[in-house]
Amino acid sequence: MKKFWNLNSEARALIVSTLLTVIGVGGTAFLFWFHRYDIPLGVLIGGAVVFLTWLALFFIKRSEKPKIKLDIALIYIRLGVIVALAILFTVLQIANGIVIASPISLIVAYGIISILTMMIYIKKGE
Repeated sequence: MKKFWNLNSEARALIVSTLLTVIGVGGTAFLFWFHRYDIPLGVLIGGAVVFLTWLALFFIKRSEKPKIKLDIALIYIRLGVIVALAILFTVLQIANGIVIASPISLIVAYGIISILTMMIYIKKGE
């Protein structure tokens, strides 16, 4: 546990977002047997967006020069991707009857994983 808190903030957030995504998908995996695959897939897609953003921030922070504008742009890109995916899945479900992922589970998973990861990101390892 001490090694975890000795990592930089982005690495901690990356690990936590990965674990939360795996736990979320694993916790909703039983819904596959009830033919409700849209909920676990929504959790997976929401967690993947958070994971990929933290992975990009991790690689940006490893560079020598800080890139604040790129950090801010990633925040807006992540929000835009989630909104676009939620709208896309809603339109597909309502207009065409194609159910890929649940927009509600996508947004809820994104919100929960983002908030919990941000709590770990902000917390100082003392």
